[in-house]
Amino acid sequence: MPEGLRFCCHLRVTATVLEVIRIAVAIGADWGTAVLSRADEVAGLGNRQRLARKVPCSLLIDGACSVYEIRPVTCRALL
Repeated sequence: MPEGLRFCCHLRVTATVLEVIRIAVAIGADWGTAVLSRADEVAGLGNRQRLARKVPCSLLIDGACSVYEIRPVTCRALL
């Protein structure tokens, strides 16, 4: 994934319940751990603060979206 495409992986996005369920099923048993792994780092931060700290999405693994094919609509719409 080119560097410019990973920019959106540092923004706060929303997901519908159905998108979350689809991602959870795809990730498997450890989905809660994967998604919440950075929760403490971003708790209470606004979008600018999160960008300044460069905290990536929990689903960004080795520089690539681990759920790219089923990423939420908000992720798709950012570019």
